[in-house]
Amino acid sequence: MSIDTPLRPQGPGRPKDMEKRAAILAAAKSLFVRNAFAGTSMDAIAAEAGVSKLTVYSHFGDKDNLFREVIRSRVQDWLPEESTPTIRRSILVRS
Repeated sequence: MSIDTPLRPQGPGRPKDMEKRAAILAAAKSLFVRNAFAGTSMDAIAAEAGVSKLTVYSHFGDKDNLFREVIRSRVQDWLPEESTPTIRRSILVRS
């Protein structure tokens, strides 16, 4: 898998809807900037994304993981396209 490919959540059940995942990330990016981490609830993210709270948890597990994905996504947006794969991998690889 390329480091530019969004990470697909793994787990039981039907395949994850990547459009819903993208909507959740977009909502979380907006709300974390507006309200900070402590002022952003999973309920608010779900409402903003137009999905259920269960869907948010299904894609990201918990608020900490969702925040990590928001940060990872922001960093990826800021990296120049010509960044070497080594630099991109060292910053973007899941810990």
